[in-house]
Amino acid sequence: MTPDPTTEGPSIDVLHQQAGNVVALIDKRVVVFARTQALTLAALEAAELAVRLAASSANQDRPGGALAIVPADAGLSRNELLDRQRQLIAAARTRKHVWVAFCAHGTGPQVTVMRAVIRMFLLGQRNMKMFDTPAEAVRWLAERVRLEPNAFSKHVDQLRKG
Repeated sequence: MTPDPTTEGPSIDVLHQQAGNVVALIDKRVVVFARTQALTLAALEAAELAVRLAASSANQDRPGGALAIVPADAGLSRNELLDRQRQLIAAARTRKHVWVAFCAHGTGPQVTVMRAVIRMFLLGQRNMKMFDTPAEAVRWLAERVRLEPNAFSKHVDQLRKG
């Protein structure tokens, strides 16, 4: 996706969009990962790259961030991908100027399991938080990475719609 130069707001670089998974970099420093289907290896690899890019430039004046949005019916990650997900989250923990918002939304047993797994990752983390709705996650992260909330929200909505 190429940003429209006639509109204001941060740039969007889509790194992966396939099989119900999207990974994008907003303003070269905030990763958006959203999925509506099972996590794919290609999406996870794109997320790893995006996190490295965002984290490498994060500083006090321009904090970096990541937003992960997964609905209840997206399916659980395959076991072989879980270790890599854990490593990705662990890497974000060590970054001083990187904020991470997770959103597992909806109802049912799958979302309950997803939230339990995410809570384990978040124990003791001041820079990571879980939310029940995408809007709450977007608002919290926008404030921390100093992006205009309405523009950031529009970008996230656009990415989630495909």
